[in-house]
Amino acid sequence: MFDIPIIWVFAIALVITYVLYQQIIQNMLASLKVRARRKKLFLDIKPLLYSDQSSLEFDALLESLAPFSDDVQGRLVAGSLARRRGDVQASIRIHRKLLDKGSYSSFIKEQVRIELAKDYVAAGLYDRAEALLEEFIGSASSLEPLAIDILLELQLEQKNWERAAEIGEPLAAKRPGIGSKLAHFYCELADMALEYGDTLEAVKYAKKAKDYDTKSPRVSILQARILVRQRNFLGARSLLRIIGNQFPHLSDQVLDIFFDSCEGQGEEGDRDYLNYILECIGHLSPERLIQAFEFCISSSKGSKSVVEQLIRRLAASENEYNLVLLIKCLRKFEITLDPEYFNIILGSQTLAENINLPFRCKECGFGSRAFIWLCPSCHSWESIRLDRSLSQSRSQT
Repeated sequence: MFDIPIIWVFAIALVITYVLYQQIIQNMLASLKVRARRKKLFLDIKPLLYSDQSSLEFDALLESLAPFSDDVQGRLVAGSLARRRGDVQASIRIHRKLLDKGSYSSFIKEQVRIELAKDYVAAGLYDRAEALLEEFIGSASSLEPLAIDILLELQLEQKNWERAAEIGEPLAAKRPGIGSKLAHFYCELADMALEYGDTLEAVKYAKKAKDYDTKSPRVSILQARILVRQRNFLGARSLLRIIGNQFPHLSDQVLDIFFDSCEGQGEEGDRDYLNYILECIGHLSPERLIQAFEFCISSSKGSKSVVEQLIRRLAASENEYNLVLLIKCLRKFEITLDPEYFNIILGSQTLAENINLPFRCKECGFGSRAFIWLCPSCHSWESIRLDRSLSQSRSQT
């Protein structure tokens, strides 16, 4: 015979096992229901992206959702999709309803605030977006970096460089990549100061820019512009030659400032400018090349030695388009080429009749007719390069 206490122990164990089994089954069924609801949610949302249906359908969809935290992610998706299809008001309504409930975890609330800030940005309500995003600054939230990135992009969109620098400065030590952006922010402020004639303010901003990025070519170009404004022309030319050698793709920008440093300096200034043109001639864009050719030929009065240097340097640059421009310019000034120069020209690649050398972003391929520091497509700094692709130019012509 079994001892009675042992029987009771077995009975209690069986009851506990049964209860646990029932609980597990209920949890599994609840999980399956949640998955089914989410699947239905996504199926219901997808057609709204491609239709002209009213926002009332979003309201009906939200009302059908159970007030469980598991459904929050689905609602966040609904708001994001509404914003993507251009229905910003519906997206704002969705995210504000989630915030008003106030019964979610702090992380969920932070996610909702981020999404609502994106809604405000899309709607052009920048002040409201900033107010939400600034709550993350200095917090221990894991979403702080994302909030700050959005906030910086917002300042960039508004060209509010001073506020962007104010936001970015405390992060310079924590996030190494922010230093380069800060340098550009201060360069923008310095450019504005120079436009208003405030050289001292420009010097202050240039120093801050250099503190954050000592190797930035833009900072060096800015310093050269300041030297010209301070009438230190020799110092400016020396610095510009260094920049031109280190960063040939910036020859257009360097040449403009070099001209400013030589203007009004008489024959010596013209001679220095001519010599620098000959140094960087192979790296200029077509527009600057034409201006440079005309200056070289007119200032030297069609000197044979100057023409020869131009031809040899352009042939060495392996860009036949530049030679085409030179020949057209010589024809304009009615200068006849010696037969020996034709051998130099024909030694390069096959000449093309049409020229199309746009500036192009190396990150996203955005094309521009003029050099710009910030790509408007992918928002990359210093990514614009002069595209000298022969195959691309031929295909475009």
